Amino acid sequence: MYVSLSGSDSAAGTLEAPWRTVGRAFASVAPGQIVYVRSGTYAEWLTLSRSGSVVAPITVASFPGERATITGRLKITGSYVRVSGLRLMHHSLTLPAMSYVPLGPIPPEVPTGTGPLLSKLLHS
Repeated sequence: MYVSLSGSDSAAGTLEAPWRTVGRAFASVAPGQIVYVRSGTYAEWLTLSRSGSVVAPITVASFPGERATITGRLKITGSYVRVSGLRLMHHSLTLPAMSYVPLGPIPPEVPTGTGPLLSKLLHS
């Protein structure tokens, strides 16, 4: 699944025909799928309520080699969700009342408090 600022929410969500909003991808994502967000700034209030599984987590990530920025809110209520390489700016991040396991360190070049990259696996 792919999201790009040049896409359309009536498109297929493929690399060649990406969706325009992360919210559209969140409405369609299923366990084991990856939502790749292309570079740019996405001003959205997002809730991901779908859950992956221990063997098939849902992954939301910046497209390889790119950096996507989300402003607004990112609320995750599902479990087994991996968020990687997204920059959160001026955001409210809400995670479920459960533990999480870091998947990797925050790169030292990213100052804390200015939209760190997320790399967590949430599980119940």
